[in-house]
Amino acid sequence: MEINITIFLQLFLFLFLLLWLSNVLFKPLFIMLEKRDYKINGIRKEAIVKLNKVDEYKKEISSRLHTSKLKLSAEMLLFKQQCRNEQKRALAITKKEVYKKMQISNNRLKDNIEKTTILLKKDVFMLSREVIHKISNII
Repeated sequence: MEINITIFLQLFLFLFLLLWLSNVLFKPLFIMLEKRDYKINGIRKEAIVKLNKVDEYKKEISSRLHTSKLKLSAEMLLFKQQCRNEQKRALAITKKEVYKKMQISNNRLKDNIEKTTILLKKDVFMLSREVIHKISNII
């Protein structure tokens, strides 16, 4: 086996290309990849922080919503009670008014009955006198 100068030349060219490409091509590529990884990690951390804030806001909003629902329920119960009280009051006032009107109507009816009774008694009296008079004329 013969060792030829071309092997040394190939080895020299290989090492030269390896060093030159490492500085010219691979080193900037590795720097660019590291920068990209750094940016990705920064964005990932920022996203995690924002997601945590979103979760906190979600919990706060959920808590506020629950509190609002409780307040609304309490206010609705109070409003219903006020409505019932107002209904009772309005019903009581209406009953009083109806009772007064019924009394007035009853009094008017009694007066009308009394007047009609008096008129009927007068008519009966007059008719009885007439009948008596006719009977006495016949006899």
